[in-house]
Amino acid sequence: MIIQARAFFAGRDADPGRRLLVYGAIATSAIALALFAYYASVVDRFPWEERISTGVQSWRSSWLDTFMKAVSMLGNVGIAGAVVVATSAWLVLRGGRSEGAFILYAALSGYVISFGLKELVGRPRPPQSLVQVITETDGYSFPSANVMHYVVFFGILAIVSMGMKPRFPMRVTYAAAVLTLMAIGLSRIYLGAHWFGDVVA
Repeated sequence: MIIQARAFFAGRDADPGRRLLVYGAIATSAIALALFAYYASVVDRFPWEERISTGVQSWRSSWLDTFMKAVSMLGNVGIAGAVVVATSAWLVLRGGRSEGAFILYAALSGYVISFGLKELVGRPRPPQSLVQVITETDGYSFPSANVMHYVVFFGILAIVSMGMKPRFPMRVTYAAAVLTLMAIGLSRIYLGAHWFGDVVA
């Protein structure tokens, strides 16, 4: 696993199609995010976002409030940072010093980009007059830093785990990553901290 990841980062990957796919996905995502950010800076919310928020919040119950708050806590700087550091340390102990360092670099870059976009776009968070704000959050709304952090984190892990054998654990890991991202994104809408567009971005 470490050897294949190192070959990818060093440009020695035997499958140039895979490299092209990864870089193409990165470029496409960056362009899509830039367009989304522009439209989010023009309007406080899209017409369909309020309907989505009220629909998600119609599920409210005391146990679901507790569950969504717990899921959302995964995005707190302390917890998210601890996950990144622990993963980086694990990779270093397995002989992947460059991969461990890259995960730290990517996570920090994601945080800086997220903060920069929030300040640049300046989109207000959902107001109490339109949605139920269960968790008060400071700062601007776009994009969701919680979701963006884990998109970056799991994306780098996906690259690092390319070619890992057996494939079944790798696929289970990918499925768990997708479910975690969906749960965190849903929790941010449920708690009234973000609009749907902030999460999708």
